[in-house]
Amino acid sequence: MKEDSFIAIALTIITLVALVAWPALLLLLRAQAFANRFTNTLGKNFLKLPSWTLSPLVFDVRSLALFRIALGFVTMADLVGRGSDMEAFFTDDGIFPRSAAAQKDRFALCLNMLSGGITLQWVIFIACGILAALFAVGYRTRITTPVLWIFVISIHNRNNLL
Repeated sequence: MKEDSFIAIALTIITLVALVAWPALLLLLRAQAFANRFTNTLGKNFLKLPSWTLSPLVFDVRSLALFRIALGFVTMADLVGRGSDMEAFFTDDGIFPRSAAAQKDRFALCLNMLSGGITLQWVIFIACGILAALFAVGYRTRITTPVLWIFVISIHNRNNLL
């Protein structure tokens, strides 16, 4: 197995685990809040869970926010690095045209394959940068995260030699 496909598979698995873990974590936190509400209204020990039962499963929200911010900045830095010589690496006039990319990886998700011109490539890179900035500041992360993931995977699949 090639190293780049292994990295792509690993990143996909990590992303899918994160997308599945978030709802489970939120459900667990809501169950704790539900139990606390009954504890406060019906008596001191009603549905009270011991603190050690949920402590290994609870994340500090600040650390998750810091990770989200760092991931947004890393994505923006990756875009700057990949966009520095966009015409050579992402257009049909460059060293890796769409015909060669289609032969190498036929079924990859790639919005950049819609056109070989530089205009669409800049539009995709700018949209991805805006999404990375929105992700870093935490604006509607449930919507921004999968859309940003699609854009980043698309850019990586256009020229996976980089």
